[in-house]
Amino acid sequence: MPIALLVGSARISLKKFLLVEAVGKSAFYSAGASIGGYIFQWMVGFMDEWTLSLIVVSASLLICITVSWGKTRRLISRFLTGLYRKIHRIGQGG
Repeated sequence: MPIALLVGSARISLKKFLLVEAVGKSAFYSAGASIGGYIFQWMVGFMDEWTLSLIVVSASLLICITVSWGKTRRLISRFLTGLYRKIHRIGQGG
């Protein structure tokens, strides 16, 4: 809610704030859904729709867990950092 705090300090009315929030989020979510749908349709050409759906749901779940639990976030961060270093080492020839 950082936006709400900024709005409160700027003394903008609640009605205007809610209008901006509704319009802004609707536009943001609509754009995200359109772009996501386009990417999904493009990727269906490479793999089965069920497999792709499973990957998307798994990735979403992983992102939610990563963002919400500090211990899991650190664990996944360490894993991805280690994976990146291994890939980087392989790319450099050793």
